[in-house]
Amino acid sequence: MLRPACVAEFLCDSRVCGSNCCALGWGIAIDKEYYALYQRISNIRIRMRVLDAIEQREDGTYAIKKCEETDGACALLEPDGLCFLHKNFGEQYLSTTCALYPRVTYLMGNMASGSLTLTCPIAQKLLLLGKEPLRLERGQAPVARNVYWMVRPKMSDASFRLVQETAIALLQQRRYTLDERLTILGFFLDRVDEALGEGATEKALVTIAQFYRTPAAAGLLAHVPFDAAAHMRWIFGWMDEAKRHGWDALFWGRREGTQEASFNQVTDVYELRGENSLSRLKVLYAAYRAFYREKFLPAYGHILENYLVNEIFLTGFPCKWEGPVFLDWRLFVARWKLLEFFLIAWVKRCDGDIGEEEVLSLIECAERADNHFPLYTEAWNAYIQAGEQEPLLWMRQMLVCGER
Repeated sequence: MLRPACVAEFLCDSRVCGSNCCALGWGIAIDKEYYALYQRISNIRIRMRVLDAIEQREDGTYAIKKCEETDGACALLEPDGLCFLHKNFGEQYLSTTCALYPRVTYLMGNMASGSLTLTCPIAQKLLLLGKEPLRLERGQAPVARNVYWMVRPKMSDASFRLVQETAIALLQQRRYTLDERLTILGFFLDRVDEALGEGATEKALVTIAQFYRTPAAAGLLAHVPFDAAAHMRWIFGWMDEAKRHGWDALFWGRREGTQEASFNQVTDVYELRGENSLSRLKVLYAAYRAFYREKFLPAYGHILENYLVNEIFLTGFPCKWEGPVFLDWRLFVARWKLLEFFLIAWVKRCDGDIGEEEVLSLIECAERADNHFPLYTEAWNAYIQAGEQEPLLWMRQMLVCGER
């Protein structure tokens, strides 16, 4: 098992998060075996309390009811913020969804990797706030309840681990900006695709990986001048698509305990209520990006690095999606650039007065959109895959190299 070392410290505590996962109206599935277990609870009062909180869906599966009186919270959530089942029987009676959350595990052959999803406030603080590079832990560990996601077999188990560990190492090279690290990672994965197509051995992949971890790989950055016009067309194209579907409500951030719409931040700072040419948007983006580098990154850049490293684990990178490993990289980078775009707008809108609360809330929002709204995720992936296909042109459209 490869995972961030701090995952071992995770402990669910509703006193810290306000029962976030239970109170937000998420759909919580109940396994048939656990429904049968609840039917066998000997105490009639407790059994009826539990069974009354469960409904059977049209497809025959079971789920926890949402309580209308508490804005869709889990029907088993008690007024004290604790789970009725957990209070009475302990974790062993929780359904798989509840028992595993926020843990995520991917398996390829005998290679497992995993972490915690960042929709959980406790996981956010554990994984993101450390100023040192996220420390990894390697060892033998059982897969909880034997539940895991399978990655696509694009390479051997050992090659998967090599590529994943190289990706993490590249993302933690602090002599480069985040976009430069992602660019070098993209060149590496493009070369991996080429090598796999040639039937390369694991030994050959080791040699390839070694080069991209050396300073010599930085020479590739000169081939990636930023195409700001293409980036503006790409980002605002997706903004228009999200607005057309009514998905703009999915984007928010929290400031001083209050949720604010992220689309409003973008609309305000880019003056979108009036006419605004592409050339004007490019000028504004360059200015806001410079402000973000000055006012935000020195204090909080480590949070963003840790976020990207954690995403490697959460997405089974680079073997989650069908197709070449470079496709996984494109989808990975695109999610990051959308998050960064909203973050830049928030930094400008708040005149640089932005802290951990805002950053963590934007990351939480990005995780929710990806994990809990499948129609959004499907459309988002289709938008990325329908765009520029040539690797170098796509890098130039997405990534800014040479910033200091």
